[in-house]
Amino acid sequence: MATDTFAGWIIGTDADCDMTVIDEYASKRHAAIVRDETGRVFVEDLGSTHGTRVIHNGVQTKVTGWRQICPGDVVIVGRTKIPWTEKT
Repeated sequence: MATDTFAGWIIGTDADCDMTVIDEYASKRHAAIVRDETGRVFVEDLGSTHGTRVIHNGVQTKVTGWRQICPGDVVIVGRTKIPWTEKT
């Protein structure tokens, strides 16, 4: 999903988002995924109606604030599941 030049994305139903999802439970600007200066990747809910969740090691949690994600995690926006993978 990410490339060597990845800096960040906005995910949502709006056509102006970096990643557009077709999901009645997703908001126009639902979540942001960014990489910090150390290379770690984080997701944040942008005040969506239904929230953003992450599945890490089989455990699903609601995103509150910035939450680090790792390859193998799944980001859930509305009902859309987005597996997170990265080149290493």
